[in-house]
Amino acid sequence: MNSILFYVLRFSVPCILSLVLSRAAFAGVDIGLDGSASNYDMGLQNNKRSMISGSVDVGLGSYFRLGFTHRVDTMTASGYKQDSATKLYYYEESRTDVASNSLNLSLILYYGDLFIPYIQAGAVVKDYYMIEKSGGVTYVINPEQSGPEPSAGAGLHIVLSKAFNLKLSYTVSPGVKIESPAEPQKITSVLDSTTAVGIVYKI
Repeated sequence: MNSILFYVLRFSVPCILSLVLSRAAFAGVDIGLDGSASNYDMGLQNNKRSMISGSVDVGLGSYFRLGFTHRVDTMTASGYKQDSATKLYYYEESRTDVASNSLNLSLILYYGDLFIPYIQAGAVVKDYYMIEKSGGVTYVINPEQSGPEPSAGAGLHIVLSKAFNLKLSYTVSPGVKIESPAEPQKITSVLDSTTAVGIVYKI
């Protein structure tokens, strides 16, 4: 299924981009920037997560927009865990970096004076890098590139001025989970979700 989706995107994207460029004078361009950061302690562990993404959306007529988004997620955890067999505590560190690139087609539901809701669907490609230090052993896990996989989402633009909107978005897409660093080949499919707040500049 992934190979079919890849070839569909390979041949359809240039056609869509040609249409976008030919209508650039008619269609507006939005440049968006989203970000988030968290730092919290849970028991004996400290967890940090950060996300930053940039996007460019081009209008296709009045209610459709074609967009490209690049996002980088970083997650770190450090602290002590207890071995269930020996009941002894050991120190553990882990870091996961996920870089994703997605192509999305958005449908504007309606244009309000203050609120502009939309839904979107598209495809995403993800690159993973994971490193874990556990029991004095360092594991580096670099799974194969994931995708292209389908993605979907919804969001809301809050009009601040003629040039700026506040953007609230929620997206879901397939992801992967490795059960044990000692067995990186055992990968489980999961569903990733992202809630973000950002700013959009309208050209």
